[in-house]
Amino acid sequence: MMFKRFHKFFLSGCLRFMPLMAFIKTNRLLISLMGHQISKTARIWSSIEFLGTLHLTVGEDTFIGHRCSFAGNDCQIKIGNYCDISSNVSFVSGSHKIDLSGLHLAGEGFSKDITIGSRVWIGHGTILLGGISVGDNVIIGAGSLVNKDIPANTIYAGIPAKFIRKL
Repeated sequence: MMFKRFHKFFLSGCLRFMPLMAFIKTNRLLISLMGHQISKTARIWSSIEFLGTLHLTVGEDTFIGHRCSFAGNDCQIKIGNYCDISSNVSFVSGSHKIDLSGLHLAGEGFSKDITIGSRVWIGHGTILLGGISVGDNVIIGAGSLVNKDIPANTIYAGIPAKFIRKL
């Protein structure tokens, strides 16, 4: 277990020193060696960050931009095919139960899966919370907070993300 954590820490460190998009195949390889399932045609910036023990799956011809972060423990984050994920997008699958009896209100931690369909465009600075599912052919506006499922063929934006129109 300790070796596995060191292995992921070492590979994450290597990724941080890579030029952002100069070595796409190397970025993919390092992320795959961390135990994530990355398509051979995915394009991922080296500045992405993993916090926790989550498992990431990325589909065909998907782009993940600068400084995206993936946080959570013992959960799955699945991103479909042909997705465009802008910079500074956060996938936050973890939270805490409310503990009214303890000293801290943030009680026991938990994580929920996040599923992103195919042909999804996620705007800059969006936050996606655990337990949500985004359908196929969806646009999510920049700076949105996604805390509920988003159906296919729609545009959502805002805090929290609200329906804008159908595609």
